[in-house]
Amino acid sequence: MGTYHDTPPNSYFQAPTTQPQPDPGTYRPEILQRVHQVFAHMLAKHSKVYFIRFDLTYPADLTYPADNVLLREFAENLSWNLDGGHDGKKLDPCYLWVREQSSQERQHHHHFILLLDGHRTHSIHGHMRLVETLWAQALGLPHAQGLVDYCQHGTNGLQLPNGVMIRKDQPDWQQKLAYCLEWSQYLCKTKGKGLAPPRVREFGSSRV
Repeated sequence: MGTYHDTPPNSYFQAPTTQPQPDPGTYRPEILQRVHQVFAHMLAKHSKVYFIRFDLTYPADLTYPADNVLLREFAENLSWNLDGGHDGKKLDPCYLWVREQSSQERQHHHHFILLLDGHRTHSIHGHMRLVETLWAQALGLPHAQGLVDYCQHGTNGLQLPNGVMIRKDQPDWQQKLAYCLEWSQYLCKTKGKGLAPPRVREFGSSRV
């Protein structure tokens, strides 16, 4: 299966990182299958697909429900807004999330990938502002500062790119797709999973 990355691999953007790597070969095949389904679904519908990754955390000093009700609310509102509910601009969003928690953590967190119609968008910034607004709304907070990771920096502090346009009319589109899939595979690792309460799912996605 290979090594998983929680920052982009050096081979594509030539951005050095010092990010520690999870143990190779330990992954959840059902999540990996769904990742591939999400990408295949979007690439079958659109010749240009825009890829974004981000992480969501909870305030350390507050207690939130142990289930995924707040994440479901967030994901539904995000889809509604990105599919024309906010400004009429339909971006055909497709997402996948996972839930993780280490034995040392008091609260779980989420990793998220988001794919959009690349004919209608080409910048990450407005989408990430929307993510922050909707996550704060789900948590009942005035803002989500420090609770949304844009996944734009490695552990060495160097800036890393996020927001990748996969254009099937370009010669490097398969290289960009491979990069996005490799980064998405980080969500499939078994590390951090297995601590969810009974009958609480550890991953979910748009219907594809």
